[in-house]
Amino acid sequence: MTSDSRQDSPQPVRSSETSPDLVTAAYESARGYIESVAKERRKNEGQFFTPPAIARHMASLFEPGKAQDIFVLDPGAGTGVLSAAVCERLSSLSSCRAVHIDAYETSKDLLPLLKRTLVSCRNFLGESRIPLTFDIPNEDFVTACAHRLGGVLPFDTSAHASRKYDLTISNPPYGKIRKNDPRSVVAAEVVHGQPNVYALFMAISARMLRHDGHFVFVVPRSFASGLYFRRFRAAFFSIMRPKNIHLFHSRREAFCDQEVLQENLILAARRDGITDRTNHHRVTITMSRGLTELGHPYGRSVPLSRVLRPNLPGAPLRIPVSPADDEAVEFVSQWPETVESLELHVSTGPVVPFRAEEFQQNVEAQDTVPFLWMQHIRPMLTEWPLPEFRKPQFLLATAASRKLLLPNANYVIVRRFSAKEESRRIVAAPFIASTFAYQQVALENHLNYIARRGSPLSVEEVIGIAAVLNAPIIDRYFRVSNGNTQVSATELRTMPLPTIDEIHHIGRELGASRTVGEAQKVVAETLRIPKHLAHNRVTQETLGG
Repeated sequence: MTSDSRQDSPQPVRSSETSPDLVTAAYESARGYIESVAKERRKNEGQFFTPPAIARHMASLFEPGKAQDIFVLDPGAGTGVLSAAVCERLSSLSSCRAVHIDAYETSKDLLPLLKRTLVSCRNFLGESRIPLTFDIPNEDFVTACAHRLGGVLPFDTSAHASRKYDLTISNPPYGKIRKNDPRSVVAAEVVHGQPNVYALFMAISARMLRHDGHFVFVVPRSFASGLYFRRFRAAFFSIMRPKNIHLFHSRREAFCDQEVLQENLILAARRDGITDRTNHHRVTITMSRGLTELGHPYGRSVPLSRVLRPNLPGAPLRIPVSPADDEAVEFVSQWPETVESLELHVSTGPVVPFRAEEFQQNVEAQDTVPFLWMQHIRPMLTEWPLPEFRKPQFLLATAASRKLLLPNANYVIVRRFSAKEESRRIVAAPFIASTFAYQQVALENHLNYIARRGSPLSVEEVIGIAAVLNAPIIDRYFRVSNGNTQVSATELRTMPLPTIDEIHHIGRELGASRTVGEAQKVVAETLRIPKHLAHNRVTQETLGG
């Protein structure tokens, strides 16, 4: 651990060397590190450094109260960009009497850069007569602090083992870890399925806040929905109340120079143990295309109940960025059915390509069947075979491959992933058995398929369900609570659907004419969808109002 615990007030230092633009200087240190370290190593360690514009925006969301000493937790501190942004903000606040920062960092290569930043911060705050002390624990934050999840203190009785913080601010490492990873084991309280380390940082940091303490993190949006994060959401939002949520419209903009393609958000929340999810509390939702618009993003204020559903622990975090999103959620939520209520089931294609290479064929031969990839599925169209497609489009049907094959039946096939910047998230197509002269079919595991237990879906049903899933209102509904490019089987199972009679009507009306435009028209007319919700989503909407 590197420590600086001197309590004497530092003397003002005003030379250009000791009073630089703190945030930019810390980020330039990070850029130097990026250039000197292999990208694969940084990826393995989940290291992505915070651009100055994002750091300053995050710091601006901290609202300290009355005059006090401010205790700041910066887990996964890197080169100290976020700590520097906080110090810049605190320097102008008369309510700040003193500052202490605990900055956790595991990389020995980053420690001297982090210490240099914090020394500069101490000198900078000294100009405003605000003393700064800091500790740099050189240890894994999760394993060192996971005891805070259960409220039991370890044998280590050092100050930061039990300290309560006024602010925790972080751009934590991203990356999936195994369930038997030591970090997963010690944080088992919030782990379900395959965990992502950033969620463990969020859960532990929240527990380390004092009552009314502030939480400001920039993280992937994936925690907001999905089964794997359900236990985390239940634990986190039982003590944390969202105050501000900022979305980046483009996946490529937030960390554009570091090739981060996840959809990221900035979440600011306050610890108050609130259980009241009524309209008394509100959440500010903002959105920008990237870094240049952070200073003047689109914004609106919504009741907390539109973001977190009352009395449903672990439910998705909804982020309606426009009034039309509110309308879409309300409209779709009134549909009475789901895949499960209609006694249908959703499964994932059984063929994992790299595990089934011995069965894949480039040309048709005896005992081969169609092998469908994600590229064969387009809105309202299953197109197989594809000319000049480089991947094998046939699979051997043998005793050894029997478990990989499905009966040739009517299915609704849905892509599990959309392209990073694709305009629609849910892409569904009817698979009509009579158009394929085969007894079986193979689907790779980037596809989900919907079928009925015990009896086949009718042609009308697969056309009708596919048309509904491709409707723009469903895409909007899905985006409000899901920032992933992945459409999981779990989410399809719980997606609201209209009545089976309405699904039949849509399928009959479309018949052989199954273009996307015609499908949208028939769905909108049948379900009486308001005109402004029935068409493709406008990508730049005026928020508020």
